[in-house]
Amino acid sequence: MRLLHVTNSLAPSGAERHLANLLGPLDALGVENHLVTFFPGNGFEATVRRHVRRAELAVGRLRALPVAARMAREADAVHTQLAYGDILGRCAAAVARRPSFTTIQTSAWAASNRAALAMDPLRYNAFRLADRLTAPLGAHFFAVSTRAARAYIDDLGVPEARVEVLANSVDLEAFDPSRGPSREEARRALGVSPGAFLAVTLARLIPLKGLPDAIRAVSIVARERPVELLIAGDGSQRDELLGLVAALGAPVSLPGRQDPLLVLKAADLFVLSSYLEGMPVSLLEAMAMGLPCLCTDIPESVETGGDAVAYAPPRDPEALARALRALVDDPPRRAALGLRGRERSQRYAATAIARRYLAGIERVLAARGPGRAP
Repeated sequence: MRLLHVTNSLAPSGAERHLANLLGPLDALGVENHLVTFFPGNGFEATVRRHVRRAELAVGRLRALPVAARMAREADAVHTQLAYGDILGRCAAAVARRPSFTTIQTSAWAASNRAALAMDPLRYNAFRLADRLTAPLGAHFFAVSTRAARAYIDDLGVPEARVEVLANSVDLEAFDPSRGPSREEARRALGVSPGAFLAVTLARLIPLKGLPDAIRAVSIVARERPVELLIAGDGSQRDELLGLVAALGAPVSLPGRQDPLLVLKAADLFVLSSYLEGMPVSLLEAMAMGLPCLCTDIPESVETGGDAVAYAPPRDPEALARALRALVDDPPRRAALGLRGRERSQRYAATAIARRYLAGIERVLAARGPGRAP
């Protein structure tokens, strides 16, 4: 099978990581992967190049539809993800008379989630309408979480029979606790204070990640415990977060993007303070490393982590601080969470998710019959 993947970019974020995770296993299953992206971003280009026969990267807005349509004509099916990629990819597939399959990476279109997005209302409504209008062009939808599935079924009107939940994935070989530097080497490389309890976050610096809450929580706990927080990532909220750190005198560092394996090897605890997720890939990676995890109890994180993760309510720094303090003071509980997380992460192995994904596409194509247009 020749499969064209259409996505916004290869920027270092969860959806892009998931796609990069799938390409190798799909290649091994005999899929010829092609790829087109529209915007700059090369966080996973080196990985992607090894498993993609043909790639057109960062083609820009003006060339997006014609390039994607031309590449779709050479494929058996088109796979899309993220709003811009979904809209343009479905249209390109329709022009080329090829079936398209969408990975639903977010529940952002659900009315209940509107407040969590710091997005211009005009832009939000335009993308939501375009997604809704092009959704009927899709042959099938793979939602990374139950909440993401419900957003498209309940709020965008996609028939429930065309949506199935298929989780994001983790590369268990890349995120193996035995790989990479030692804990001490990782901590030295990141400048962690000797003897400090290090909590880490891997996230874009954007409002829906709730990072001010994490900073405030660590600031509270640090009055009594030698706790530090390292937030690895970049984004539009960087200056605001640095200002908050300075104002609170919080033991928090924001070193920009870092090797996720290095960050997780250095850590004592992974923290995710998000208000909204599709399905958090960074949480999967932390669990795979056997790291205890503390997350806000939003549905997507609870569905991912189950009883292998500790939780606190979102938008409540004091509650997050209490949960963090409890874990700092309870090494046996942290060890138990780490073991359960490592075990739970196995169900999200990229090899297994890729097999289910390909089987889903083949099942839909077989039901449609040969030569049937979208």
